[in-house]
Amino acid sequence: MKHRYHKYQTWFPNWVAIGIAFLLPTGQGYAFAMLCGAITAYFMNKYKPHIWDYIGYPLAAGFAAGEAVSGLLNAGLVVAGVAGDEVGTQIGCPWNGC
Repeated sequence: MKHRYHKYQTWFPNWVAIGIAFLLPTGQGYAFAMLCGAITAYFMNKYKPHIWDYIGYPLAAGFAAGEAVSGLLNAGLVVAGVAGDEVGTQIGCPWNGC
């Protein structure tokens, strides 16, 4: 049985995403990742809903786990003293700002 407010469900924000945005003091990295994921999910659900139903949520979970693992790898490189800002190059950085 559908709830009588079911038609308004698409207009309510995802409170988990809003909570993460308020809790993480990291700048724009997570916000951009969430934006890319939301845009991808929107178009995939709109144009290929049968694929979205099959792999949408596992794909999103895999991307989130991959971002977490890359953050751990980055932290390990910083601790080891071989981080990108110490031994890396400035290729792709705007005005040597990386």
